[in-house]
Amino acid sequence: MSTIGVVSPLRWRWATTAVFALLLLLSGYALLSTVWPYAVRWLGLATAVTGYQLVWLWHNLDQNRHTESGRLLPMLGLGNAISVGRGLLLALLAGFLFSPRPDGGWAWLPALLYTAAALADIVDGYAARRTNTTTRLGAKLDITLDGQGLLIVIGLAIWYGLLPGWYLLLALARYAWLAGIWLRERWDWPVHQLPPSVHRRTLAGLQMGFLSVVLWPILPPAGTQIAGWMMGGPLLLSFTRDWLIVIGRIDPFSPTYRSLQSALYRLFGRWLPLVLRLALGLAIPLWGWLRYGTLVPPNWVALFSGWGLANAEIVAWGTAVLSLIAALSLGLGIVTRFATWPLFWMVAVDILSQGLTPANSLLLAGGLYLLQFGPGHWPLWAKEEAFFTGRAGQVTVKTAD
Repeated sequence: MSTIGVVSPLRWRWATTAVFALLLLLSGYALLSTVWPYAVRWLGLATAVTGYQLVWLWHNLDQNRHTESGRLLPMLGLGNAISVGRGLLLALLAGFLFSPRPDGGWAWLPALLYTAAALADIVDGYAARRTNTTTRLGAKLDITLDGQGLLIVIGLAIWYGLLPGWYLLLALARYAWLAGIWLRERWDWPVHQLPPSVHRRTLAGLQMGFLSVVLWPILPPAGTQIAGWMMGGPLLLSFTRDWLIVIGRIDPFSPTYRSLQSALYRLFGRWLPLVLRLALGLAIPLWGWLRYGTLVPPNWVALFSGWGLANAEIVAWGTAVLSLIAALSLGLGIVTRFATWPLFWMVAVDILSQGLTPANSLLLAGGLYLLQFGPGHWPLWAKEEAFFTGRAGQVTVKTAD
């Protein structure tokens, strides 16, 4: 089949995608206009982002070539279809920029849109591999949407006051990276390859999960600001280190660098997590008794009652029990990273009911550190590490950040 004969059905599928996108935008506007006074602004922003994505896709249809054979495929394939859907979700999310957050249950909509987009990012590559339809278009689309997604969700979180303003540096990091590489190649300056890194991939994956959660309307901005420093700081440092390697300022294979890296890893990746695990295992139960004189503070019950929960006291007790389970798991090193999740829930409840305090701030910071860097020395059961450091279906590293 000729190239023209293959591109033609691809263009028809592009047209079908464009019609579907238009109907989706109009339906979203019709729905939001009944509950939110900023629906017109939403429609304008979402349409602009959707239009950019459709133009980009049109100009890259000839890249729908099988990764191995180079053959131009007449169908986008399941993986690319999921990626295109991910792009539309991000466009809908972009519509909420520069407007107040919707009220009531509609406040969850931005978080749900980005969560769905993040899940699509996890499965699109796997679907393409399972159906043997991995393409150059899919790889380019995936990386392009990664950059767009970060820019949109971080911009929205900063707009809502949930993240510090410097977090925008992470949203622009990919574009700065590509511009820097382009300039160095144009000026014939050396561009060094990055060595593989499990921690780089883990930090990037956790960042996506964090950004999905940070938009939840029940989370206190005071807590998300602290979480932003804890989650964004290591990634920004990692990005800076990688750039210094690329431009040749750091030689990752030199004995000096390897010795320093090994020493830092032992301190911050092995011993400090162990100390934090033991400290949190003791502090979580003692903190409640020392501060409130009871395992279930009355303010927790009042908070859940204010949410309209009929069984507010049961929910408060459930939160307390989960915190004790988290303390035991953290202290012993049993699925440490997963054990931080009930800790975060307890801290969020406490911040919402009591305000930000040094105590709950330290608990939050310690939990976030363990989430990112793992259990350290001598965990009792660390089977979750394969989940956090592995790749679903052997996903290839898409970027160097």
